[in-house]
Amino acid sequence: MVELDNFKSMLGTYKKPLEEVKGALDLVNKEQKIQELEREMEAPDFWNEPSVSQKKMQELKSMKDDVATYSELEAGFEDIETMIEMGYEENDASLIPEIQEMLDDFVATYEAIRTKTLLSGEYDKNNCILEIHSGAGGTTPSPR
Repeated sequence: MVELDNFKSMLGTYKKPLEEVKGALDLVNKEQKIQELEREMEAPDFWNEPSVSQKKMQELKSMKDDVATYSELEAGFEDIETMIEMGYEENDASLIPEIQEMLDDFVATYEAIRTKTLLSGEYDKNNCILEIHSGAGGTTPSPR
């Protein structure tokens, strides 16, 4: 079926970028840091400084969210591959809408996490105020 071929081709274009996102998220180090923070939280004096504790809790949640989102993304990729293979084996056109929906969800999740990796620098979590002032040339529109 042509649709299944298209799905397989489209999904294949995400294989390498998915690995790049995994590297950009630095999941191995995040998982180690999660374990360290969880051990640290077990200490009886962890809550003695609420502001520090709260900051560490937010950091822990953010890292766990990244790991969970990537795991969901990877599982979605594998599920779509399986559904495509089932479609080929059974020659069942009724799977096409379901595969399309799964692929749409996968792409949306991928784009969201990709954007997050692009905006993961030191200052990217900070707010910004941007003002634009007219400069040389004035504010009058040019004639067409």
